[in-house]
Amino acid sequence: SKINLDLRNNCLSALSIYVADSLVLQNEIPVIIKPYKDSDEAVLVSKKYWGAFELLIVEAQKGIYKKKTAYFIGAIKEEHGSAYICDNNKYLTVKGNTCIKGDIYVPGAFLKREFFTGTISPSDTIRHSNKSLPLINKNVILFANKIRDLKQNRLAQFLIYPGSEIPFNSSVSFLDSTHVYYSSDNIIIANVTLDGNIIIRSDKSITINNSAKLNNIILSAPIINVQNEFKGCVQLLSDSSLIIQRGSNLLYPSFVGVYSSYPSNITIYEKAVVSGGITLYTEFDKSKEESVINIFQGATINGVVYSNNAVKLGGNIYGSLICMRVISFANNTNENDMLYNCIINPTVLKKDFFYPCLFSNSSRSVIFEETKNEITSRNID
Repeated sequence: SKINLDLRNNCLSALSIYVADSLVLQNEIPVIIKPYKDSDEAVLVSKKYWGAFELLIVEAQKGIYKKKTAYFIGAIKEEHGSAYICDNNKYLTVKGNTCIKGDIYVPGAFLKREFFTGTISPSDTIRHSNKSLPLINKNVILFANKIRDLKQNRLAQFLIYPGSEIPFNSSVSFLDSTHVYYSSDNIIIANVTLDGNIIIRSDKSITINNSAKLNNIILSAPIINVQNEFKGCVQLLSDSSLIIQRGSNLLYPSFVGVYSSYPSNITIYEKAVVSGGITLYTEFDKSKEESVINIFQGATINGVVYSNNAVKLGGNIYGSLICMRVISFANNTNENDMLYNCIINPTVLKKDFFYPCLFSNSSRSVIFEETKNEITSRNID
């Protein structure tokens, strides 16, 4: 109908305004936006973080007719090149059949080649990196911390009894209230289907069995273990240790993040695939002990890998690598400041592949949307 089309156009107009200037929404307080310059209509817009992505809720109304749309928002490919390795006064060595495509930011704007049979393309895009990383979006960290502390924050709606498996199947719209589950004990997720606007937090550990069917939910625990051959779309937020076992496939848009105040690690085993992004962010004296993202040979990351400490890289990144320093992790090598027999190439990603919103100033775009039409007597103004 014409009303339905008008409502959709108003929603899309408000979305376009946000994508053009995300600063129109700087916090989670809803704002009213005029969909067009001389319009006498109004659209209610609110934003919140959903893990490392943004969730934009747009509500347009004409009389008693209302359209409410949730837009799942990601970031357009970052402007930090295919590889950004902080300047630690040590040249980066490339060895063996290492292939890097795109802009490269490395110490001294120089790559040391050693028994090198790979490719650097284009060869004139090697630039000098800074001694610090691009600043991470603090809202992503704040979200992870809020979920970590949800018991103290009294955010949990449902309790899971100690030692139990998740006993239910559930699908929750992003246009409805979030279902938040909490356990003080270990949680095993197996033989269930969980979809959408769901958060599960354990204060000990979460184990994901390959019989679980998960889509767009968030899991949080100090230790998270994804077992062999799991396949699903999920965001995993850990306080300490996160393991993706052999052959697992985290579908786009998934995210793997560890945020911690002490040494922590992420491990991606061989033949595992993560599509979306990986972040390791720790706040402690890194001169004493190291936190590491371990990407084994044969593992594949589609998207961005960010660490404010080290990345041991043996697999391939079809996206961007941003880290303090890199360690070779292929063919039984373990050498600092070296890339050996690996691929870093963001150009193979599809145009509709968007990164997590790890940097505040990145341009935004829609990954997917969810819409609901209603007849109501309430006016939004």
